Amino acid sequence: MTDVIASSGRVCEETSMQPSTVKKRSIGIAGRRTSVSLEDAFWKCLRDIAIGRGETLSSLLVKIEADRQSANLSSAIRLFVLRYYRDELDRRDGLLVSLGLDPSNPAESARSRSGGPHGRGEGH
Repeated sequence: MTDVIASSGRVCEETSMQPSTVKKRSIGIAGRRTSVSLEDAFWKCLRDIAIGRGETLSSLLVKIEADRQSANLSSAIRLFVLRYYRDELDRRDGLLVSLGLDPSNPAESARSRSGGPHGRGEGH
């Protein structure tokens, strides 16, 4: 299982062993109806991102629609989610936040880079 923690502290997790389930969803964006085909994991993460940012899913979709570079809204949503979590990792210097470490604590940050509380150089 892979966990990524958004800035809100919410976890978006996906079990990689399950087959991809793509669902077609009907959504409203700026007063018009459209549909997107997305895997459940992307949809869940998108909802978690909206909650973490303190906005509605609809308002987030309007922003994604306005900023998209591709003709396909489903692809634009997938890329948005990917960028969001990639940027979260970059802000944490690539630390795996799902380990429960505080990246702002220098001691925990050093421990995570050395392989945990017993680091590689401490007898393990």
